Amino acid sequence: MYARDELKKLASDKGVQLSSTLDKKHQSKIDKLAQFSGAEFDRKYMGDTVSDHKEDVNKFQKETTEDPHVQKWASKTLPTLFEGEPPGGPKRRPTSPGYRKARQTVSRTFP
Repeated sequence: MYARDELKKLASDKGVQLSSTLDKKHQSKIDKLAQFSGAEFDRKYMGDTVSDHKEDVNKFQKETTEDPHVQKWASKTLPTLFEGEPPGGPKRRPTSPGYRKARQTVSRTFP
């Protein structure tokens, strides 16, 4: 099961309604990308993908919660975010400093 599917189930179990549409920021990015094609599209898409991934990791590290189910999901998912950086970003392996940093962050954020 993918992390997003696990999060959807967790939200559903907690009675949280998730949006089925994009927010204005992300819809705007899609609209802008639609203006490009070929290599130019690829460059713009990859640039957005790398910056969005970094933003997601930063947000993920800053969030805290008292809910043990969310904590469990977060501790399992954050290291995967560090491992699975998109092309254009440095790939981290489980033995890399980035992976170790992720594990330490999870331990501090979600003890």
